[in-house]
This record gives sequence, structure tokens and C-alpha cells, in this order.
Amino acid sequence: MAFNQSSGVPTLRYEMENYIHGPIQGLTPDAGVIGIAPTAALQNRMFGMMVAARTIGAKTVLLAPKGTHAPGVDYLVELPAGIPDLISPIPYMLPLWQIGYHFGLLGNGTHPDRLSMDKPEFKEAFSFIMKKDKWVTKKIDLISN
Repeated sequence: MAFNQSSGVPTLRYEMENYIHGPIQGLTPDAGVIGIAPTAALQNRMFGMMVAARTIGAKTVLLAPKGTHAPGVDYLVELPAGIPDLISPIPYMLPLWQIGYHFGLLGNGTHPDRLSMDKPEFKEAFSFIMKKDKWVTKKIDLISN
């Protein structure tokens, strides 16, 4: 399991078919699932996966083109319709950054703009590899000692 760097929330990323054939078994009512459904051949399959996740009890967020009818999701984030496939990853990623940022503000002990640098152990750890950066105030020089 990985942690989203900006929010400190445990996150996993899957291609939809891989998710359906395994990791969906680990869903619980405490989980959240974010689906991305641009206009494409597998859009209806993504809708079905979101309904399945919600049936298990997970909260669901779906990113889809404006005007998309997506029954069975908790939150629909509408993006402009008609985005060319070649550049579609860019506008679809922007809301994910915002979602991660706001999860980070929910009170997990870190601020998304500071990541873990408010924790003394991280500040000390980074002082070994980023000695000249102004935010690392504790100077430790083990190489010359």
C-alpha cells in the first residue's frame, strides 16, 4: 500500500480491469473509490464498477464529461465534454490533485503543502540529502565527521 504524498492517505491505483479481477475484494465501507470515465468504449464498464463499489459500501467519486448520466455514484465531478483523447489525461488529473489536497486538510496531522516536513524525524532525515535547502534548518554533516 502506498501513501498519497500530498494527503497522507493510503492510496492504491489500478487499471480498471485489474481492479475488478482482484483488489475490489478488499473494499470495505470505510474505503473510497475514484473512477475516471472519459467518453470511451469502456465508459459503461466503469459505471458498473462504481455501482459495484458503492454496493459494497465504499464512497464513490466519478470524473466524467459534462452531461454524463452516471447512476449509482456518490459524487460526480463533471469535466468539459469533447476533450480530445490525446490530451484527456491532463484535465482528468487536475481534480485528483484537488481531492488529495482536501483529504490532507481533513486532519491527518500533516499539511499538504508541507508534506511531512513539520515532523522532526522527516526534517532530520532530509537534512542528510538536502543540506543547502533553506527549509532544512538542522545542519548535520556526517560526511566530514
